[in-house]
Amino acid sequence: MLKLSKVLVKEDSVVIDVRAYRGGYTIRFAKKALKGKVIAIEPNSENYKFLLLNIYYNNVKNVIVYNTIAYSHITKLKFFENKDVPAMSRVVTDNSNSIETEAITLDEISKSIKLKKIDLIKIDTEGSEYEILKGSEYTLKLTKYLIIEVSTDLKQILDLLEERGFIVINLGDFYRPDYSILLP
Repeated sequence: MLKLSKVLVKEDSVVIDVRAYRGGYTIRFAKKALKGKVIAIEPNSENYKFLLLNIYYNNVKNVIVYNTIAYSHITKLKFFENKDVPAMSRVVTDNSNSIETEAITLDEISKSIKLKKIDLIKIDTEGSEYEILKGSEYTLKLTKYLIIEVSTDLKQILDLLEERGFIVINLGDFYRPDYSILLP
């Protein structure tokens, strides 16, 4: 995905990184899109702290960070913060180890910061991809490319994106079997 994103992200690009983790892609996007901006969304509190530190230490000034869950609607959700493997933290329906976390739609974010275009959205959320896309009607209309790791709901995701004019290319042969790039 890194090689592909190097081609897709330009100097003036606007990129949304959904589940930015600790900022590996966020920093790369920000350094490439020097005249653009990167919106990083990370709900895990520990990862969020690392993300902020990475942004600071890499001296990137074009990143807007949200410590929230991207979802289909504004709500509060149970979020399991996996302390052993933070990258595997995820939205859950029932878990005594979960914490209640604010959720917001990509549409709310896009409208609140008045985005006019989005060159790339990267989504890697361990199972919430479909819910996120359902709350992204306006955002998807602005989006040129979407790279998504599909964990669940493959048919619903494909149907939703194809209804909105995206062309799906499976990158499994080149990267991992669960990554796809979607083109409008």
